[in-house]
Amino acid sequence: MDRCYTRPPVPTTRPRYTVTDTGEVSEMLDLARRAWPDVSERKELLLLLVGRAGTP
Repeated sequence: MDRCYTRPPVPTTRPRYTVTDTGEVSEMLDLARRAWPDVSERKELLLLLVGRAGTP
């Protein structure tokens, strides 16, 4: 079984993703900040964008 890289280790079989705030990701987060000005954390903006993916 794969292990998560957190402390303490958390057993998981789920994939992990790393996102760097550069290029297109940075541009999308800047646009998201304009759409949700009350959200200050870019991590929260990223979660909002992922949650809305595929919705009109």
